[in-house]
Amino acid sequence: MTVLRKRGLFFGLNIGLLLSLCLVAGCGDSVKPIEQKNLTGSWNIIDAKRNHKPTKSLDSGYITFEENKQIFSNILASDQDWTYDLVENTIQISGKEDIKLHVINHRTDTIELAGAMGYFYIEMTLARDK
Repeated sequence: MTVLRKRGLFFGLNIGLLLSLCLVAGCGDSVKPIEQKNLTGSWNIIDAKRNHKPTKSLDSGYITFEENKQIFSNILASDQDWTYDLVENTIQISGKEDIKLHVINHRTDTIELAGAMGYFYIEMTLARDK
């Protein structure tokens, strides 16, 4: 009987500890929503990964977010118009294909984005063009 009580107490403490860790970890992951006015402008790609590996193919890349929801970039097909919507912390790009880039982190002069582009998972850091 004593062994069962000890196991039950041990099991209960472990579950409590696990739940506490999940709550603490979950609170730290939230990213303050980015506002449209903080996204508008030209951004240079300063670091990029394709499928979680560093890539040079996006070197010299840029993205410009216009106030009228148009987007211009040398990493998107140039034979069409692209538009975007900012929904919470996701940039939804519409054009030849739909792209969703999630804002992982942002500051006044940098934005970290991640999402699927075509067959690839892209992670990139953008710096505001001066």
